[in-house]
Amino acid sequence: MSIQNVYDQGLLSRLAVISRNVQRRVGDVLLDRISGIDTSDDVWHEQLQFSPDRGTEYTPTSWLALLRLKAILEDMDISEKDTFIDFGSGKGRVLFLAAHYAFRMVIGVDLSRALNQIARRNIDRNLNRLVCKTIQLITSDAEHFEIPDTTTVAYFYNPFLGQVFTKTVDGIRSSLERNSREFRLIYAYPVMHDYVVQSRFRLVRKEGYTHLYTSQ
Repeated sequence: MSIQNVYDQGLLSRLAVISRNVQRRVGDVLLDRISGIDTSDDVWHEQLQFSPDRGTEYTPTSWLALLRLKAILEDMDISEKDTFIDFGSGKGRVLFLAAHYAFRMVIGVDLSRALNQIARRNIDRNLNRLVCKTIQLITSDAEHFEIPDTTTVAYFYNPFLGQVFTKTVDGIRSSLERNSREFRLIYAYPVMHDYVVQSRFRLVRKEGYTHLYTSQ
């Protein structure tokens, strides 16, 4: 194979990546407009004003991941006894979806006050379209957030790793020890899968790279 062919293949590969990214960006903007929310723009650590060891930069849950989350939620018997938490809730894209179901409460936990302000605007602008009207936005480091003992569903779009993740899962386990109940943990891109299983959660379903665990 000639050097030129190798170059052409590499160039085509890069163009394919660029094309996919452009399509994702255009799709994100269009779907945001249809939904009446503003969640598509990425936000980097410098703007978020926290270091990478505290969490990832803001990248919205992809619409494909949102469809996978929706498929999981559709199969749950959600009622006013259930509370949903999104850890690393960003601009509220997942909260917007969760609030279309009959949860007692939907909670977003994010380290960035600026992102929570955007999420609040997104929610307030669309409140009349939502089934769950009680939506709390908490500005907090997830590992220090005390999980309400009514929480039954938690979502992670791989928002943080290491100690922040392990302490957050430990907090969920402590809540379950205080108040035993069925708990569903939904984890997209489950990099910390081993720790989730070690914490006595059982993998029961895979929707692509989104995994559903239940408490044991």
